[in-house]
Amino acid sequence: RDGKRVFFRALRDSWALPIARLYSVSVEGGPAEPLPMPEAGSGDYSPNADQMVYSPQSRDFRSEKRYGGGQANALYTFDLKTYATKRITEGPRATRDPMWVGKTIYYNSDRDGHFNLYSYDTSSGKTSEVTSNKTYDVRWPSSDSEERIVYELNGELQVLDTKSNRSTPISITVPDEGLSRRPSHIAVSSFIESVGLSPKGERALFAARGDIFTAPIEKGPTRNLTHSSGAHDKWPAWSPDGSRIAYMSDRTGEEELYIMPQDGLKPAEQITSGGQAMRYQPEWAPDGKRIAFSDKDGKIYVVTLADHKMIEIADETHGQVRDYVWSPRGNYLAFSMNSGPNRFSTIYVWGVSDGKLRRVTDDMFNSYGPAWDPQGNYL
Repeated sequence: RDGKRVFFRALRDSWALPIARLYSVSVEGGPAEPLPMPEAGSGDYSPNADQMVYSPQSRDFRSEKRYGGGQANALYTFDLKTYATKRITEGPRATRDPMWVGKTIYYNSDRDGHFNLYSYDTSSGKTSEVTSNKTYDVRWPSSDSEERIVYELNGELQVLDTKSNRSTPISITVPDEGLSRRPSHIAVSSFIESVGLSPKGERALFAARGDIFTAPIEKGPTRNLTHSSGAHDKWPAWSPDGSRIAYMSDRTGEEELYIMPQDGLKPAEQITSGGQAMRYQPEWAPDGKRIAFSDKDGKIYVVTLADHKMIEIADETHGQVRDYVWSPRGNYLAFSMNSGPNRFSTIYVWGVSDGKLRRVTDDMFNSYGPAWDPQGNYL
């Protein structure tokens, strides 16, 4: 306490990971000297530095609460001249973070369920509760060795006046110029999520950094079609005739299907509502009348664009479905699911006209990644 030496804890002479010891070193440099206690966690000197209060256990960095086993921290005083020790805390719960202020030792304990500060009078041996927080724990208290103790409670710092036993929250303001919140131009080439081509190969389609873009293959402007800094627009898909683009967006708070003109001259139209899970790639039917997509819960949906009617055509209970593909005439949708008794992946075909789902491969073998022949007669 005379400012000539630095007091610290280390594992440098430890024979096992949780076994620590207390040391001191001169502020002028030189070798560190161990204190007499063979094992020690946190500790503090008495005002005249002839005694210490410490815990033999070095477990105060553990996150456990209400532990009452044999490794729970207990506090002792240690006379640095006579090496006499005295236990000053009782009970099965942890007592830690000791601070010696005048004739009183303060410490942290969860003896009543939550960590609170307690005091021990070195003259009378009386223990008293100092704080009585019933919701949050006192964490990492530290004393200035005079009249104040600072500690964390519910994410804020409080200062305890040891004379009045009253705590006052500290108001902390960190100056910030808000550079990261200022409008800025961002190059999205490093944030591309998906790519595609228009049906005639004239423009490329990108999802990048939450927006949907199209760019010319040779000449023309690059278009940001969504300009939605507050939403994640993704999974864009060009319509078969090249006039529209379907995509998913969470602008409402849930992921829904949207369609907009490829030139961006009209606002996007929301096609679905009531979404409850992340949704995946829209797949246009070749005639442009329907769109299929799946979600993270394993469900597959088909939306009729004329009336926005959405139906659930399958529910994969053991995973997700991502390989759905329309037949060339748009009358069937093929995909794989692991719904058989042995959990092998098998191919299913859903028919537009009758709405029936048929398994078309044997469940004794894994089958996935369906693709149609050009006429749509075979898989």
